[in-house]
Amino acid sequence: MKLLIPFVVLGFILIYFLPRSQNYFVMSTILILWIIYYGWVYIENKRNDNR
Repeated sequence: MKLLIPFVVLGFILIYFLPRSQNYFVMSTILILWIIYYGWVYIENKRNDNR
């Protein structure tokens, strides 16, 4: 839930600034950032479990 606000803000910014023909980049950008975030959390949790 803590990621909802930044993703919504980023989505609106991208929708506003990207041309109409490139609006599909909005969803792909959000998905890529989501995957990176949860990958980072997974790595951090795994690193903390090994200590």
